[in-house]
Amino acid sequence: MGGIMLDLLKATKQGERIVIIFPKKLAIKENQEFYYYKNKEGIISFIPK
Repeated sequence: MGGIMLDLLKATKQGERIVIIFPKKLAIKENQEFYYYKNKEGIISFIPK
């Protein structure tokens, strides 16, 4: 099991949307889909579909 990767991302506004740009090193493919979950502490998790 790998360690936890902790890095800073910034949410920005593009038109009417708020977007987060993920670094290339995460190897997220274009059009990849994710499930998301926000817990009661406000932590947001993204799980690849």
